[in-house]
Amino acid sequence: MKQCTNNEELLENINEEILKHQMDYEKNEIEKIKKVFEEIINVKTENANSIGDKFISLVGSDHMAVYYLKSIWIIELLIKILENSKGNKTRTIFCVAVLGDLYYFGLDDLDELSIEEYEIEEKKIKQKLSLYTGKIGKELIKKCEDKEETLDLKLKRKENQNQLIEMDILIN
Repeated sequence: MKQCTNNEELLENINEEILKHQMDYEKNEIEKIKKVFEEIINVKTENANSIGDKFISLVGSDHMAVYYLKSIWIIELLIKILENSKGNKTRTIFCVAVLGDLYYFGLDDLDELSIEEYEIEEKKIKQKLSLYTGKIGKELIKKCEDKEETLDLKLKRKENQNQLIEMDILIN
């Protein structure tokens, strides 16, 4: 997804990404996904919790603390929204908080995958989500809450024996 300059362009790009998956969902499910992403793009502090709950319901189950393999692309789409949230403090905090929470969830498709496939898929998504949890996630949220400065998020892959992903946080 290309870098967007405003909310309308971002929503248009998000809807294009959603439509790529329309064959995997019922029409009403696609409409629900679109609606939740529209709410995320326009999130306000007062409705962030309810939107977060809706997002979690899209990708898995909050009660079971799981997300589904079928929904990983939705999580990745939230990461793309975060990458396009420069200057939007509320949306940045929202995305980091939800992604950080999802890190502690597990993949719930063990019966659909072999153990090896399951471990590979879970490791891939955990690496992506690890950028938004723990100390890094708390630092991102704190900087957004404490300062009016905007964050420029730059993801950088670093090769090492564990192939960890690290995030450079550049403050303008």
